[in-house]
Amino acid sequence: MTLTREEIQGMKSGKKLNDLVMQHIFKMKKEPVGESFTWVYEVDGKIMDWRPHYFNPSADISAAWEVEEFIAKRNDHGWYVRALCDVVGTPRDGTRVLAMDDWRMLHAKPEQRCKAALLAVLNL
Repeated sequence: MTLTREEIQGMKSGKKLNDLVMQHIFKMKKEPVGESFTWVYEVDGKIMDWRPHYFNPSADISAAWEVEEFIAKRNDHGWYVRALCDVVGTPRDGTRVLAMDDWRMLHAKPEQRCKAALLAVLNL
């Protein structure tokens, strides 16, 4: 599935956005557990990391911060900040002079943070 910048920016908080974050950012896949599932990251059949099925980064700020921390570990934070500027509507061309521009960045919603992370990782 090839995603476009417009498709990502048009997404609402919820399952689809969360699934894309788990697949493209954390590189995890769903593993069935009874009638539910968990997200796992495996290397050579060994589980290296996991998240519960209710992990909801597009609505829960704590989970969104985990996404940001993961982006920082990947060293994609420069691309992420640029994408977050675009998502929250803050200029990134050197014309940011108002404190309100920085305020928008600091107070980005979980949904916006997830969109920016996807845009950065997918290089859109």
